[in-house]
Amino acid sequence: MRISAITFGVFTALIQPGLATGDVVDCSHCGAKDAGKIPPPRGCPLCTGCGQLLKGGQSCNVECIKAYYKCIRLNCLGITVKNNKFVITNCSHENIHKMFPPRESSSEATSSRYPDLFH
Repeated sequence: MRISAITFGVFTALIQPGLATGDVVDCSHCGAKDAGKIPPPRGCPLCTGCGQLLKGGQSCNVECIKAYYKCIRLNCLGITVKNNKFVITNCSHENIHKMFPPRESSSEATSSRYPDLFH
């Protein structure tokens, strides 16, 4: 599958640490209360930096699903909902680092590592 440099940058931004208290996470497209209830995304709802939804992301792959899953996991940090956006209110770089491990290669990133997505 061909991945553009921009798409690669989106995945990198999502998976690497760097979010902090006050960052806005737009998960209005989620429809789930926690990560365990999130179905496999249809149409691959890519997020840019866990920010606004990217339009036109129609091809799903494991990296996209991982990025989506990790974005939604920010719900666990304690959030305030403002205009359908979750504002992180209780997190530290240590928490984010644990949640966003170093980037894996595509061959290692299998959906079997994220069983909650498929229940």
